[in-house]
Amino acid sequence: MAFSPAEIRASALALVSASSAPYPVVLVGGEGHVLDANPAARDVLDSYHDGQLALPGWLVAASVPGAMRAASGPIGDRFFFAYPTVTDSGPTVWWLVEETEHRPTAGEGHSAQQH
Repeated sequence: MAFSPAEIRASALALVSASSAPYPVVLVGGEGHVLDANPAARDVLDSYHDGQLALPGWLVAASVPGAMRAASGPIGDRFFFAYPTVTDSGPTVWWLVEETEHRPTAGEGHSAQQH
């Protein structure tokens, strides 16, 4: 049985989901409100506000519609790069990639900056 490249891509994508992603994944709606998060993201974003997960300010700022961009910054004592994917329905999926071990220490005279 032969499969077309489109069929192969579609079946492969059906196997991958945010819940099984090896990275923290957060679904963010308007004004930076968290709509959903996979277990890895819930572990990272363990601060709650009114029963909802809260994003750090640098990620809220990067989530502005029309000005969306990859960003980076600290979450607690860890450092992350965040890469956005805009969905057809409007919310943004943020993929958080931890870069803590690749960051210079504070003693080296460098500070975390947004990208």
